[in-house]
Amino acid sequence: MPSSRPRLLRALPAAVAIGLIALLTLEPRPRQAHLSASTPWHCLVCGGLGTVDVILNIGLFLPFGFALYRLGFGAARSALMGLALSSAVELLQATVVAGRDPSLSDLLTNTTGSLLGALLAHAWPRLARPDPGLAGRLTLGGAILWLAMLGFTGWAVQPDIPSEGLTLRQTPIVPNLDRFPGSIRFLMLNGRIRGAGRLDEPLIPDSGEPVTLVAEGTLLSWPEVTAPIADIVDDEWNTVAMLGQLGQKVTFSVRARAESVKLRTPSAKVYRALPSPSGQPIGAGGRLDGNSLTAFATFDGTWHTAETRLTPGLGWMLILPLGFYPFDYRPEITSAIWTALPLLLLGYWTRKSATRPLVATLVWAGLAGTGLLVIPPLTGAAGQGWETATACAIALLLGWFLAGYASAGRSATVPPSARSAASP
Repeated sequence: MPSSRPRLLRALPAAVAIGLIALLTLEPRPRQAHLSASTPWHCLVCGGLGTVDVILNIGLFLPFGFALYRLGFGAARSALMGLALSSAVELLQATVVAGRDPSLSDLLTNTTGSLLGALLAHAWPRLARPDPGLAGRLTLGGAILWLAMLGFTGWAVQPDIPSEGLTLRQTPIVPNLDRFPGSIRFLMLNGRIRGAGRLDEPLIPDSGEPVTLVAEGTLLSWPEVTAPIADIVDDEWNTVAMLGQLGQKVTFSVRARAESVKLRTPSAKVYRALPSPSGQPIGAGGRLDGNSLTAFATFDGTWHTAETRLTPGLGWMLILPLGFYPFDYRPEITSAIWTALPLLLLGYWTRKSATRPLVATLVWAGLAGTGLLVIPPLTGAAGQGWETATACAIALLLGWFLAGYASAGRSATVPPSARSAASP
């Protein structure tokens, strides 16, 4: 009996992974039933956020494959069990769970996630305790990937706005979104009161002035799903800019290049911006000024604003699920953490490569300087602030000290007799 207890403890991560998968895939979404029914089951990168779905589906099953391999199932069996679990989920989504869209893409990406998790578990001992040569290669590869990540995000967050063929809409009906419950007295676009309809001038003036969309009206309720107050669409009715309400929050987004690769568009969201709904007049608006998105609201002479700077650290905003945004209350902090986390590994591997502290400091300074000072202007993105620079320095140093702690802990486990026998 005592021998079964360690086995049960080792199985706990796999059980937690299964519970997380069930929680995130079997929640009914009846509001999306019509959209799910229109999604072909055989699609591979489905819909406007297809890349997001692929990334999240792989990531969701990766811990499951990792846990199974650690239980001794092997990579092939872990992948097959991932396939079986994914098949069960897709079957339940097709027959029982309302509003979910089972697809071949989910099946393939979930199985891939399980396989990658198992392969990561297989490689884990070497990644955690690499020899100096491997540690050096891991450091170089990680640095290249980190710079590539920042470069891609810096490109992806840039606004992508057509110069013509745009239409302004008031309280539009948008699939999967709520209808704005209040009423709008007037809309103002770039300082000019406008009615809904075709725009007769470019959204971004030739002078490069900011884009500003403002609405004034009355507030009747707090919708639980984003309700567009006004939006701007192109000739194919794709959203170019949207001003919306989500509960007590006001949101503003402008289409970015990320949408062309089926990722999310960055947004600004101002929290606690609106009063309790009782039919009182409110003002809400959004502004794109260069590489800065701002959402704002006003009532009873009180202003509330929030800004999102379009920096290379916004990769998290491009892939996180809708409704999973406690992180954008202070987006600069979340971007700093997102940017710095990979450097924890680089600091760890730098020390494992037997690099001297002075050399490591110089290398880190060059890497951080390239990522934080060179890449933003090269991609046209805004620069990140002191929060990111501080977080990167902390991550590198923490990784360095963790590597030293791991080495000390390993040497302490060697029996004294073995150490003395190995001594000359």
